Amino acid sequence: ACDLGLVDAERLGVDLIVHYGHSPQIRQERMPTIYVEARAKVSVKKAVNKAIPLLKSWRDIGLVTTVQ
Repeated sequence: ACDLGLVDAERLGVDLIVHYGHSPQIRQERMPTIYVEARAKVSVKKAVNKAIPLLKSWRDIGLVTTVQ
């Protein structure tokens, strides 16, 4: 899930956080927060095809991502 940066917001004296991202997943009462749903449709095909020649010499490859 997304990190809202609550400690930093408090240090800066923020009154409200406007969070752009996927639907609200973080429930908190510490700081008033408006969630604005934002999604991106991104094709990774070009990046994968560019990476294949660089990865051919490796036997085991791990792929890591987030829920983002």
